[in-house]
Amino acid sequence: MINKIWNGWKRIAAKIAHFQGHLILGVIYLLILAPIACLFRLFGQDPLTCSEKSKSSYWHKRHPFTSAAEFLRRMY
Repeated sequence: MINKIWNGWKRIAAKIAHFQGHLILGVIYLLILAPIACLFRLFGQDPLTCSEKSKSSYWHKRHPFTSAAEFLRRMY
């Protein structure tokens, strides 16, 4: 008897958690990410530098480090 009640409660709680998670992520998107994206577009910012059509590639050149041991000593 208790087992049936417990399993039913787990199913209900999982549905509530699923809805609540989507609701919270949607609110975060609408209140934080969407306004920031609008401000970036309004002021012409391109943090990923993807809008330059004259570039042949969007890869950034990286200088190789001298040795793996030196890199591992100064990792942070």
